[in-house]
Amino acid sequence: MKSTYLLALLAPFALSVPAGAAVTVTPFGPGGVPLPSLTGLSSVATFDSIPQTPYGDSVQTSPNPATFTDGGGSWSGSGIVMNNGGGGSLGLYAEPYNDTTNYMAVLSGQSETVVYGKTYSELGLYWGSIDTYNVLTLFNGASSVVVPIPPVANGDQFAGDSNRYFVISGFDFNKAVFSSNGNSFEFDNVAVGGVPEPSTWMMLMLGFGGLGYAGYRRAKGGSAAVSAG
Repeated sequence: MKSTYLLALLAPFALSVPAGAAVTVTPFGPGGVPLPSLTGLSSVATFDSIPQTPYGDSVQTSPNPATFTDGGGSWSGSGIVMNNGGGGSLGLYAEPYNDTTNYMAVLSGQSETVVYGKTYSELGLYWGSIDTYNVLTLFNGASSVVVPIPPVANGDQFAGDSNRYFVISGFDFNKAVFSSNGNSFEFDNVAVGGVPEPSTWMMLMLGFGGLGYAGYRRAKGGSAAVSAG
């Protein structure tokens, strides 16, 4: 009974540590700067080497690949790699302010996923014409959190405040999903950095230690019962 109680006590710490953290969205650098000098972030996905969907298409179209690797992550989904080339938004996708390179556009009802081979504690991105219907969700195993929308979510395509670089922290993740309930979620220069907090690792170690101890006590109790018989 003691081992069962210990398992019940420690297991929640191992399973729910990431969800307990508060997520923060912090402006990084001045508005309207697609790629400021980053500190502590690396492996930037610029999408510049990825063939784009032809301008004017409303769905992902060849030569834009459905899956690709960029910035240390594996990307997949229905997002569109786009470059307007100076053209307008066409009611589909507005290039992030001052960003003349390729960027990612996720249209209404679509999503794009990036998966990393390790766990990070910070995610940076140049968020273009921020809208309230943009949705960014971070995942770590079975745990997930929806990133709060910055308060300047007015969809302005030409203002620095609503087109700026943000760093998201407070949740250890290895996957991010970008989705939108309207046209569109435009972003660029996605970077990752940081490592999980030592406290997170400690909680995980405690949880796994509890599982091991419970297994040991159960096996020991079973052996004793056999001997007694």
